[in-house]
This record gives sequence, C-alpha cells and structure tokens, in this order.
Amino acid sequence: MMMSDGVSGVVLDASFLTDLGRSYRIEHEVLADRWSRQAVSVSVPQTELVLVERDKADQARAALELLLSRCGPSVLIRPLDMAAVAAVAATMRRHDLDDIATAHTASLAMSADRTVYTTTPDRYLRFGDAIEVFSLG
Repeated sequence: MMMSDGVSGVVLDASFLTDLGRSYRIEHEVLADRWSRQAVSVSVPQTELVLVERDKADQARAALELLLSRCGPSVLIRPLDMAAVAAVAATMRRHDLDDIATAHTASLAMSADRTVYTTTPDRYLRFGDAIEVFSLG
C-alpha cells in the first residue's frame, strides 16, 4: 500500500494509534513532524479511539499526547455524530461491513480523499482503490 506525496489529510485507525502509544518508533516522529510541517489534517475517528481506550487506556492517551504535541490544532477527533451516522451506514451497506469502526474510518477517508494510516492493512482490502492505505509494518 502506498502514500502519495501530496497528502492533505490522514485518518489514523486503532492499530496505528496503539502502535503510536505503545512503542517509540522513529517512523512516528518523522510522520508527525511531516504532517505538522505540511499542515496535514490528522483525523482520529472516535470509534477507533474507543477501541484503543477499551483495551489500552494508557496507549490511547500516549498516542494523543504525541500527536497533539507534534501536530497541535490539526489533530481532530472525529465524532460519530448524526452527519457521520449516515455516511457510516452507507459505507456499511455498500461494502457489506459489520464493523462500525472500520466503516467510520473508511467513510472519513473516502469523503475527503484522506489516507488511512494503519498497522493492519488487511482490514481495508475490501475497499480496493476506494481508499488509499499506508501501513507501518
């Protein structure tokens, strides 16, 4: 999976957030610095954050602290509000999903041509070319 050089926005999923909060990797620093320099919008779906918080509360906080310290106001927690509910439901129907977090992440990526950052790229295979996925593996 690849990432274009002209990324204007990224969506971080639970696996990426867990990895970010669990272990220091130079890749995290490089990516966060790049996003900050290029004024990239960093979206964190609330549904993905809940998955991390449920299993690894300290990691969720550590990941958000790193993102906020590096990228500041360009980090946006994307709620599953009424506007998002319609998009998520449509994504679930269109791609035959039963995972609301994956659908939320994908719908955010598709709606604004954002790249999904993950450590589990297989989660997004069913979307084909509809979304761009970058994986740290």
